[in-house]
Amino acid sequence: MEEIQFYLQYEKSGRAYEDYFGFADHHPMDVDAIYELMPTEEQFNAFMDALKSVSPAPIYFVELGERNGVYSHRENEINISWRISPVMAFRTALHEMTHAILHPWPGGIKPEHELPRAVRETEAEGVAYLVCRHYGLDTSVYSFDFLQSWMRHLTQEEIAFSAELIQETAKDLVKAIDAALEKQT
Repeated sequence: MEEIQFYLQYEKSGRAYEDYFGFADHHPMDVDAIYELMPTEEQFNAFMDALKSVSPAPIYFVELGERNGVYSHRENEINISWRISPVMAFRTALHEMTHAILHPWPGGIKPEHELPRAVRETEAEGVAYLVCRHYGLDTSVYSFDFLQSWMRHLTQEEIAFSAELIQETAKDLVKAIDAALEKQT
């Protein structure tokens, strides 16, 4: 398999950051390190309240079986599994919010020329990863494997276009979430 590489640039506290995606060399994080990243219940609730306030669709925690989350175009709602960890719930909410923002179905009707699923999933996960990373939540164990599984179906042109859209959408979401968090204090 050919190694897929590109950079995502984003800004945090006035400093520019670049995340390098080189999937062939990816090594999963130590499981103990994941538990150190878990937010407290208070932090999780504050972040979820902020996400709910900026989401274009209502967010609900429900039973989803094996799925982590889903954005329903027809119902215009986001459903997140109540069984997943707080970090995964935050990531999943961001992923599904990105679908609602970038890939809507006006009036619940599928558009005639919808983007390929590989493009939609790459954009949603790229945004979720960058926003989580901005807030100190490392989702790379899940996100890199997810991205790799979808990006292998994309052309270099699609990757370049999506990378720019991912960066802009992540910046916009961070600004909106920061403003919502600021209102809570």
